[in-house]
Amino acid sequence: MNKEKFKTVLNPVMYTVGTIAYLFSIWLISAIIVRVTGLDDAGYFGLTITVTGMFYIVCTFGIRSYQISDLKPLFSDGTYISTRIITTLCGLVCTVIYSFVMGYNKKQILVITVFMIFKCFESLYDVYHGIWQKKDRLVLVGISLIIKGVLNVVSFCVVYFISNDLLEALISMAVTAFLLLILDIIVTYKSIDSTINVRFNFKEISKLLKATIFMMALILCAPLIQAIPRIILERFEGRELLGVYSSLATPVVLISTVTSTLFSPFIPKYTMAFEEKDKKQIYKMLGLSVAITLIIGFVAIVAVPLLGEWAVNLVYGQEVARYYKFLYGFIINIVLVSIIMCLNNIYIGIRKLVQVFGFMLCGCVFCLAFSLLLIPKYSMAGAINSMIIAQILQIVIELIYISVVIHRS
Repeated sequence: MNKEKFKTVLNPVMYTVGTIAYLFSIWLISAIIVRVTGLDDAGYFGLTITVTGMFYIVCTFGIRSYQISDLKPLFSDGTYISTRIITTLCGLVCTVIYSFVMGYNKKQILVITVFMIFKCFESLYDVYHGIWQKKDRLVLVGISLIIKGVLNVVSFCVVYFISNDLLEALISMAVTAFLLLILDIIVTYKSIDSTINVRFNFKEISKLLKATIFMMALILCAPLIQAIPRIILERFEGRELLGVYSSLATPVVLISTVTSTLFSPFIPKYTMAFEEKDKKQIYKMLGLSVAITLIIGFVAIVAVPLLGEWAVNLVYGQEVARYYKFLYGFIINIVLVSIIMCLNNIYIGIRKLVQVFGFMLCGCVFCLAFSLLLIPKYSMAGAINSMIIAQILQIVIELIYISVVIHRS
């Protein structure tokens, strides 16, 4: 294998490994919280991840996807950075306002705010990673994410083990994230591009926001359908049960991200197949994607009775392990999320963004309706089932529509 081919393979592999390592670090922190101080802090952290996950989309604003595909370029690197600074501050403000409006207690508001500040630094170095990616330095991005994942866990654990205080540990994480952001900025100017000029040209910033606002709305729907049952569950059942739910559900985020990374190369292939009116190829790629997803789901389902209780007890302790049978529902949720991603890749590939946004919005509406109906009656089982039903309905609608579009093409 020559140097160029090796680099072509290494770039996405390192980026995927780095992304998984970074997401794994957040999951590991949630497991450590349960082990050290129990479900009360886990409930605080579970709600915090849910709330900040929604408003983190405002911080990123769909800019990264637009940034890495802006090859002309239409906007300078400085414009991307200055725009991300503004959207990040907006995301932080929205988070704080939402926390007060929802009537959370003082500790919860402080925990949410501090963790969101950590996410703000994450949002800012993401835009620098976009610059690295455009310069074909994805290996460097992967290494950076691995380092950040490790230091997230270390900075959190050192303080948390000493103080048993969630807020202090999250402050430690936020400080570490700030220092890592400074390091990324230095690397960008020293090794990537020393000519970047960050200027707040509001005319250019407004153009970029207009270009990416629809993508932001689309991306927002994905975590929203996961957040809706959590928020309603916390309202009806309290933080402790939410802590259990969040602990068991965390792998959904990790696995769905891996799935998204794994199947994203199909997007340009869908575009080519659609333009060439190759219906067979579209169905072949979709079938392969869904088949891989179903096989992974089947293996996970088989593993639950064999390893589920033991694994959950090992990671979270007996208090959470007694709920291990709910893993079946979360695995089904993971499979359905992945199938929706496979279908959405087709829509993105054939430039049907308005339609895919409508489908995602329908999924959120379905989830809200079933959550309000099922959670008061069935508690955590109702939260899981509301997502499953909503996602099945969304998949059915998407399949019907895509079959019509493909056959009319």
